[in-house]
Amino acid sequence: MVYYEVPPIGYAGIVFISSVAAALSIMAATLSLVIAAFLYVRRKPPRPLAPALSILSIAVALVYAWAMSA
Repeated sequence: MVYYEVPPIGYAGIVFISSVAAALSIMAATLSLVIAAFLYVRRKPPRPLAPALSILSIAVALVYAWAMSA
């Protein structure tokens, strides 16, 4: 097995990695919110469970986006 020596990333590297992780989380939350809103708009009215699930998924996506941006 081969081990590679990796130099320490330091404070600036930690800040960079954490900011990239936060930006990716916010983008994922926004994407899930867009998909949930699209599914809510395209729902079919006769099925009573589909709108409830769409509203629930939008609520979960909003809470996730709010938690990631706070």
